[in-house]
Amino acid sequence: MKIIKNKNLTKLNTFGIKSVAEYFCEPKKENEFLEVIQWAEKNKKQWNVIGGGSNIVCPEKIKGLVIKVGGGKIKIINGKVIADAGIPLDQFIRFVIKNGYKGIEMLSGIPGTLGGAIIGNAGAYGGSISDYIVRVRVLCDGKVKWVSKKDCKFGYRESALKHSPCVLLYAEFRFKKGDSKELNIISKKIINTRNKKYSPKIKCPGSYFKNVQISKVSPSVLKKVDVSKIIDGKIPVGYILESVGAKGISCGGMCVADFHANCIINMKNGTAKDAKSIAKLLKKKVLKHFDISLEEEIRYL
Repeated sequence: MKIIKNKNLTKLNTFGIKSVAEYFCEPKKENEFLEVIQWAEKNKKQWNVIGGGSNIVCPEKIKGLVIKVGGGKIKIINGKVIADAGIPLDQFIRFVIKNGYKGIEMLSGIPGTLGGAIIGNAGAYGGSISDYIVRVRVLCDGKVKWVSKKDCKFGYRESALKHSPCVLLYAEFRFKKGDSKELNIISKKIINTRNKKYSPKIKCPGSYFKNVQISKVSPSVLKKVDVSKIIDGKIPVGYILESVGAKGISCGGMCVADFHANCIINMKNGTAKDAKSIAKLLKKKVLKHFDISLEEEIRYL
């Protein structure tokens, strides 16, 4: 297994932050993942996992080992779809639709890998990817094992996988049958809508903060919110941020988009420090005005 020193990650994160990993590798097989984790532990190096590079904020220098999960295969066995974590999410969605399965089309246009979508329990339009998961295969504590959907403890943009030192290898899904042509039309419409919000050309990690679940806020807080804005039991964080004047706020090379308040863009040589500074300011404004504590959807490496 080849381990590279001082790997430039600038083109491997959608935020376009100039970042260098002390050590870097791209394992493809289970035994290679085992090998690199053992190497890291033997050499007392911390390790991080990345996929398609979205939903992460990279520092200028990353100590330890960065493991990139990419590529893989998708297959159908006994009616279940089995896919490697490194498969691009859009490729997975196209495969599922082509084979006449429905549900996952709602995630069309979301960047990143399948593994990243599972770990962060990606979702849209009232559904989440966890709705279709049967079980996942992970490398944890030096062993490769199956983890049930229940033990993954999926929540809103959350899972136990997000907070445990493990590597997601692949997953099994079960979908209901649908019409491929109709699903393709829906998928294309969703992609067009999403591209209007987040142009594929801009340098951003995706939505920076999670929407706010109304079940987690007090009645006094809800009085400050325009109830017409609530969707599927959640207050869109874009609406909240726009209400506190987030659009256009900048720090260094980072700036909050003027078209969507939950989008922080790398305008020119922005750094993780710049992004964190903006995030801290926005959280402070929202807490003061709405008494709501925002949570990042992105992950800081």
